[in-house]
Amino acid sequence: MTATPARPRGSGPGPTANARRGGAQAAGRIALALRRRLPDLSVDESRDVVVLDSIATGLRLELAPGRVGLRLPAWTDGPDAGAAVARLADVVTVVERETGLVGWDPQVEAPFLRSFGEGHPERLPLAAAAPGAAEDDAVFLRRFLSGELGREDFTHESHLRVAHELLRRHAPEEALRRMREGLLAFIAHHGIDPAKYCEVTTRRWIDRLAATRAADGRSTDFRAFLAAHPELLERTPRPDPGRGC
Repeated sequence: MTATPARPRGSGPGPTANARRGGAQAAGRIALALRRRLPDLSVDESRDVVVLDSIATGLRLELAPGRVGLRLPAWTDGPDAGAAVARLADVVTVVERETGLVGWDPQVEAPFLRSFGEGHPERLPLAAAAPGAAEDDAVFLRRFLSGELGREDFTHESHLRVAHELLRRHAPEEALRRMREGLLAFIAHHGIDPAKYCEVTTRRWIDRLAATRAADGRSTDFRAFLAAHPELLERTPRPDPGRGC
């Protein structure tokens, strides 16, 4: 894969001690956000450029004032290439959120997340819905994963919508993993008590939605799916404490 640098929205001052300190702080936040996705991620702050490396995946981030470089190994091909690019998209989303930069793809001269894999099952479009129009489910998922949704915006119906979109893209176990990571990141981002997360409840809803989707047999957007299954809006009590929550 080619290097995918992040392009700033505007020009800024040259490197300073404060800028380097800010880069190190951003690197720390990025590393924290990516640790579940890249458990072997290391951080090297010994130079002006802060380097984050994942030996297992070959992914490398170089953070300098006003610029971030993202690289993947060029030898990745076949089925692994799709997973590698999807991983890169996850990283770009986190870097954009934590630095205010825009990931730029030099091959197509366009923002990386906008150009990312037309038709690719992992693609998360950047375009916002038109005024008055229903927001696209993929856009809603991107907003959840990138931390753009406010705490008050994430209702029970929002939980269902994210889970539905994840199940449209992934098998139940993978959807559960991504839902778990997304919820834990959301909780941390908004300063919510981590005890609010319940693995048993999350798994139960993923299983219920997966079974309902399988029985329904249609590939529809969330609004149509919910209209056909309004019973999903009825929240059930949390499981007994003895079951793990």
